[in-house]
Amino acid sequence: MGGAYLKVKTAMNNIIKFIFISIIALMMSGLSSAQVIDIETFGTGTFPGAPLPAGQTTYNYNVPPQPADFPDILEDGDYVIATNSQQGFTSWASVNDHTSGSGFMM
Repeated sequence: MGGAYLKVKTAMNNIIKFIFISIIALMMSGLSSAQVIDIETFGTGTFPGAPLPAGQTTYNYNVPPQPADFPDILEDGDYVIATNSQQGFTSWASVNDHTSGSGFMM
């Protein structure tokens, strides 16, 4: 009986591994490499920050002609480079850049 039990246990472990790997692959398949940003810092400076280089994201850089027109202009698919989250939308929590507290963030 010990040998048969071991074979069933091994088969079950392999099935569980296959299911787990399949679920991870399905979750990852929805990600587009165009939506992944590979930048660790957005620098510092005066708000608003400059747009990302071409090809870095599929999002739209949205900055009004004058910062006084901010905030509340961002829509789904838009971004801005700011020093505080409320510079993008006033109803968002006030959060500064996590790396220095005074740098830019997307």
